[in-house]
Amino acid sequence: MVLEKLIITRSINDIEMKYTYSLTKESLNNVQAYGIKVERVDIKDGAIINRVEDGVKYISTQRHKVKGLLNLLYKNEVSPIHLIDIIGEYVDKWVGDFEESKKMVNML
Repeated sequence: MVLEKLIITRSINDIEMKYTYSLTKESLNNVQAYGIKVERVDIKDGAIINRVEDGVKYISTQRHKVKGLLNLLYKNEVSPIHLIDIIGEYVDKWVGDFEESKKMVNML
């Protein structure tokens, strides 16, 4: 489920490039997980000529962390092609959030 979208449009040589950065929410083993999807659509003369997207469904159980990362991607206009290069370390670092959340769910 998409919770929020941030959109940037740039034009270069008669090609409009529309970047969409989405904050997503999914359930993973009864734990709410947040992720990011980035899409770039290239439009020329009103027709889509190229589309590239990438994303990570499960980044963290803490929305504020993923929201901050989404804003970082948006401000720096990161392409979906480079998404994993940029967020890989964050994803690796925040994997422990899932274990903590799972412990909390099991305690209930």
